[in-house]
Amino acid sequence: MKENVLLVYAPMDEYYFIEGVNDSPPLGLVVLQNYVTQKLGLQTKVDVIDGEYYCLTEILELIENGHYDLVGVQSMMASYNNTLAILKKAKELDITTVMGGHHATQLAERIITNRSSLVDFIIAGDGEEAFAALIKGERLENIPNLVYLHPKTKEIVRNKNKNVPIDDGMIDFFADKLLAQYKRKTRKNQLERGEELSSFRSYSHKGCSNRLNSQYCFFCGRADRGVRFKTPEVYIKELQHLASIPTTKYVFEIGDDFLQSQEWLARVCELKAKNMPANAIHLKIFARANRITSEVIDYLKRLDIDEVAIGFESGSEKILRRINKNALPADNLRAAELLYANGIDTIASFVLGLPGEDKKSLTETYEQAQRVAELSYKHLGKAPQEVIANLIEVNPGSPAYRKLEKAMPDKYLRADHLDVREVQDDYFSVLFNLISKDELESFRRELSKWGKQINKLGQYTYPAGWRREDLI
Repeated sequence: MKENVLLVYAPMDEYYFIEGVNDSPPLGLVVLQNYVTQKLGLQTKVDVIDGEYYCLTEILELIENGHYDLVGVQSMMASYNNTLAILKKAKELDITTVMGGHHATQLAERIITNRSSLVDFIIAGDGEEAFAALIKGERLENIPNLVYLHPKTKEIVRNKNKNVPIDDGMIDFFADKLLAQYKRKTRKNQLERGEELSSFRSYSHKGCSNRLNSQYCFFCGRADRGVRFKTPEVYIKELQHLASIPTTKYVFEIGDDFLQSQEWLARVCELKAKNMPANAIHLKIFARANRITSEVIDYLKRLDIDEVAIGFESGSEKILRRINKNALPADNLRAAELLYANGIDTIASFVLGLPGEDKKSLTETYEQAQRVAELSYKHLGKAPQEVIANLIEVNPGSPAYRKLEKAMPDKYLRADHLDVREVQDDYFSVLFNLISKDELESFRRELSKWGKQINKLGQYTYPAGWRREDLI
């Protein structure tokens, strides 16, 4: 039995820039902590550290002095260098190491092959049962979703895939030690917070209905398949718990498509009316434009949903058809107008550099973003809270990344250590036939120019790139 466990949401690598801070505890790691300590009642100490508030040096010191016997890390492309440093420190102290999350799931075999000296296990998919089994010391071959190097044959083993019942990931507890870290000063490159933690995350479901077939969004790197909703009863219990935290102002619901089931929505509304007072908690959600109807608006109001984030992606119909979006530009604007007309803010999100991108499509995208801002002024009398434009991030597992693997197999078919900027540049070069460095930089500058203009349309602005040089 492991007695002392550390879970780390890895901090961004030092050459990446973050504007602001993540205002919510890392939900996936909190779910693991709750599952082990609350649902199963194991007598194991599980600490969760958020790399948005602890820098790499501090995390390494925690590992050095914490007497941990298992260290788990959730990583992304932009935090992979720091992830490897955390794992290296753990292995120097002979600590069992495990990785999880979408990035690790998509590249599980490659990570085990290339980093076998640092990574003992990958949890590929739902982590609750696998994490608990590792803590309890169960036989490796019996642990679902585990990827590892066989201790005798040295071959990669990928155990059976299993979806954990989604209600088992219920959020009804936040450790005092976890919440305390959000009261400390933020690390450099981040905005200082002026108040206590005021937002939390929830997830009503896992998965996206658009991934039920092979025609999913071009840039999507999600590792799960299918759609699973929490029961309305469990979801309302979570919201009640979050509302009970004195500093909570709103909850960011991170499920990809909150409006997939009107039957589910109706039941959640019914339970909320019975169990929670009006305005007890306010939500922000993700939704698809084609699901925004007059009937759905009524559910949004009853659930106190103030903001709806929609992936507009592009103002070009040509591009939206190419990337398998179910909504076209006119659908996006209709959804925005319906939301604004009912007092609900729209977070319009755009991705620049999609297949077929050119000056015409960029102009169309900017014009649509302007139209969103005009609708906000018309109905709410103010600029939109957020209009977001980012250069495409080419995530492992996405159709975009598979194009890179096909075009540059020697570089990408076996790679696990990926630089966001370098992958992006290779994608631009391959997809847009950019031969020289000058052509590449000119194309990137053009995307960044339009991105910065779009981002300025909202009240809160974001940089249009990951690295410092993208901000120039």
